[in-house]
Amino acid sequence: MLKLIPLGTGSDFARTFNWKNNSLEAIERIGKGQRQKVDVGHVVLPSGGVDRYFINVADIHLSAKGGYYAAKYKKLGTFCYVAGALHGFASHKNQDFDIRIDDGEWQLFPKVTTMAVGNAKYYGGGMKITPTADPFSNDLEVVMLQKFKCVHTIEIRQHFVNLEVESKEKIFIQADGEHLGFLPAKFSILPGAIDFLV
Repeated sequence: MLKLIPLGTGSDFARTFNWKNNSLEAIERIGKGQRQKVDVGHVVLPSGGVDRYFINVADIHLSAKGGYYAAKYKKLGTFCYVAGALHGFASHKNQDFDIRIDDGEWQLFPKVTTMAVGNAKYYGGGMKITPTADPFSNDLEVVMLQKFKCVHTIEIRQHFVNLEVESKEKIFIQADGEHLGFLPAKFSILPGAIDFLV
């Protein structure tokens, strides 16, 4: 059973439930809590031998690169996310992704800036990246931003059960703030996998 006392730098999973970093409130909530089944995301990086689960958000490319560098600035508190983003953005280039959703046809998405796969809504210290994600919905939400350096941004938002992402370039990927490696990646959902006190 999962019991959450939010004390992290960002505490982004807790934000989905409007919980704050307050251990006394968390202990009181746990004491009164209702048990509910929560979904868990699953990501496999076939070329890197990575097989991981995530409860919040996995992200790819600029945001994952920013997260990778943010970990190096943890002593700055929540400002580490800004420092990491600036570091990642300095060497960023939009890249083409090949994507397949729910075993459909492969599609080319050109000039992708960043992509988030959400079981919950927030990442990066409070950014609401996957706003309709719900850890009780039996699916994940994907949000992709393209051509971020151009005048306009294209946002693609969709819910899915299975997602595959590939690129010819070395593209960073992380899940729940932890660097996992590089594309290609396969995502799926495990509905109601964990008992969770809400």
